Amino acid sequence: MKVLKFGGTSVGSIENIRRVKEIIVDGDEKIVVLSAMSGTTNALVEISDLIKNNNSAKALQNTESLHEKYKLVLDELIEEASLKLDVAAYINSVFEFLKVCTSKKHSELLYNKIVSQGELLSTYFFTKYLHQEGVNARLL
Repeated sequence: MKVLKFGGTSVGSIENIRRVKEIIVDGDEKIVVLSAMSGTTNALVEISDLIKNNNSAKALQNTESLHEKYKLVLDELIEEASLKLDVAAYINSVFEFLKVCTSKKHSELLYNKIVSQGELLSTYFFTKYLHQEGVNARLL
């Protein structure tokens, strides 16, 4: 079994996400590992740092800005209505979680929870995109 890892730039744009799909769809089973979309990890680290520095207002503002980026990706990448609703609900739940985090006391655990959301978002997005394209894929 092959394991393919794609970094943030590989999934950093709609065009690149489509290229990754073309690379992995070759008829062979494989495990695909994705990084967070380009810029996402840095944005999440900054949100965590703002929380750590007691600047929850700016952390919330940055969270909302990142949410807007993901809404735009959703609009461009997912066309199928039922999948779009599903992905939108997931994105909204992630960003609601992040908004709640902005009012919590900072800790290493909170940092890890915040920063991990980037990979979770890209992997969820990509799996749903593959479903839309008729590719048999499972999110693990």
